[in-house]
Amino acid sequence: PSIVNGGQTTVVIAKAHMEGADLSQIEVPLKVVKIAIKPEKAASMFEKRISKFANSQNNIKATDQMVNEEPHPMLSELSFDERFSGWSYLHRRGMLATRELDDSENFKEWKAAHPADKQLEATTAAIIWNAWWGEPHIAARGAQKSFQIYHAQLRIMYIRKGWNAELHLKRSFGLYMIYKYVENIVNQRYSGYGSATRPHVIGWFAKLVERKLDLAHVWSTE
Repeated sequence: PSIVNGGQTTVVIAKAHMEGADLSQIEVPLKVVKIAIKPEKAASMFEKRISKFANSQNNIKATDQMVNEEPHPMLSELSFDERFSGWSYLHRRGMLATRELDDSENFKEWKAAHPADKQLEATTAAIIWNAWWGEPHIAARGAQKSFQIYHAQLRIMYIRKGWNAELHLKRSFGLYMIYKYVENIVNQRYSGYGSATRPHVIGWFAKLVERKLDLAHVWSTE
C-alpha cells in the first residue's frame, strides 16, 4: 500500500504527533483504490495517472507531477552517495520533511553532512540549465515554465544510450556554483530584477565560453 495523494497531510499529522499534540479527535477522510493490474510497471503507471487526475480539481503545479518521473528520483537518490561530498539533488518539494519523519535520528546526521547551500532543487536546476542551453528568456519566466522544458530535454537524454547520470549531477552542481556566484553579485546591484537578470547572465556567459566549460571540473575544484 502507498499514499498516492495526501503527502502534506501525512507530514503535518506526523510532525504534530512527534511534538506531542493531541490527535485523538482528528478525522481524515480517505479513498482506497485497489489496483489489480499486472505487470508491476503498468500498475505503477496507473498509480501516477490516479495522482494526476485526482488532483484535477485543485491548482496542482505540473512540476509536482513531473518530478516523480525518471530520471529525477534516480538523480536524487544517486546524489546522496558520499562521492558527491554533501551535494544533493532534491527532486520534489517536501522530500526532506518526509525523510526526517521516516528516520529522524539518521536524518540529523544526513542534514549535517548536506548543508542547505549544497542542496540543488530540481526546479532551480531547470532554470540554470535552460539559461546555459541558450534559453535564458524561458528561464526568466520562472520555475514552472522552465521545468517543463528541462524535464523534456532531460527525458530525451535519459532515454538515449550512454547517458551518464553521475556526470549530469556533477555538471549540474558545477553550474549551480556559478549561478550562486552570479546571484551574489546580482542581488547586491540589481536585486529588484534578479529573477530576470541571473538567467541572462548565465546565458551570456555560456555563449562567451561556447558552452565548452567543463562544469564537472568546476564542481570538483570547490
